[in-house]
Amino acid sequence: MKVAVIIYDGFDLRNFAEIYAFLHENFEPEICAFKENVKDYFGVRIKAEIFSQSLIDYDFIVVCDGKSENLAVDDIFLSWLRSANSAGKKICFGHAKILCENAKFSDFTHFENFDLSLLQKI
Repeated sequence: MKVAVIIYDGFDLRNFAEIYAFLHENFEPEICAFKENVKDYFGVRIKAEIFSQSLIDYDFIVVCDGKSENLAVDDIFLSWLRSANSAGKKICFGHAKILCENAKFSDFTHFENFDLSLLQKI
């Protein structure tokens, strides 16, 4: 199964770390972003493994929590995110819900916070 963890400027690094650690136990998740270098909301820079490429080949995507208000109205970013529409599983955390809604995903699971017990059921 091909798994993507989506990060973006303003993402929550702690949420990312929890998600990545959980997924890494059973999968080889790839860190994906619209651009090569992104900053979390404290300004910590992260280099994405995969950037600016379509997400169409992923079976499972997870969109990290973060300050996403600006991207929620960015048509270019949303078009890129929408390329994951065919993924069988789509999960988002916290404020990333608006990104999934605006990308017009009809079937995604939203968690307000990281909860290992809930994720293990998916």
